[in-house]
Amino acid sequence: MTTRLDRSAPLFDGVLPSSRSAGRLTAGSAMMQDYAVRLLLASDASLHFEVAQEAADLVAATHISPESFAQLKSEQNLHVEFDRFSSHVVALLRQCEEAHYRLHVDWQRDVVTVTVFESTEFRDLAHLTLRLNVASEEGLRSYLWQRLRQEAERGSRLQVQLSERQSEMAKLRDDVERALEETRAVKRAAEADRLEFASSVERRREEALRVRSPRTLRG
Repeated sequence: MTTRLDRSAPLFDGVLPSSRSAGRLTAGSAMMQDYAVRLLLASDASLHFEVAQEAADLVAATHISPESFAQLKSEQNLHVEFDRFSSHVVALLRQCEEAHYRLHVDWQRDVVTVTVFESTEFRDLAHLTLRLNVASEEGLRSYLWQRLRQEAERGSRLQVQLSERQSEMAKLRDDVERALEETRAVKRAAEADRLEFASSVERRREEALRVRSPRTLRG
């Protein structure tokens, strides 16, 4: 059965600055490059971790199943179970955007070693190391096709969201225009009432003057 990846809802999807070397990491041996890093959930409940430089057609990935995690946990003295592993990986990757954490990529011919380091005053502490397989030509084509489909789906979702926002804005504009028209109507009615009241006051004043005038003449 083919394992499917849920690229529509990645656990982590970001571009991280990473030091890269072609061999053992030594002081001054690494150069900084940006890598697209993703952690995805697979249809068989395993985790899929990948790093890529899409402009250079470089992709490497690994699947971590509950069975393979047991070996990883033993080798690296991890203190979490598989069901909590992904959340800790995501937290580490997010911290790589901060000054004291960094990602190091050791890119060999067929295998890539990715390590998350924490820099302290005393030394660099390796929190997690994963070994990835470099994608074959067929794997690279599959990866690029999936990414193209993912971006197309994302574009479709954004288009739908844009249409929804435009509809909401049009409705809001209509509501505002209706409210303004109601306000103008209230002002017109108030002005009409004011004029009618002023006219009524004037008529009563004139009537009062007419009533007093004969009396004044008789006096």
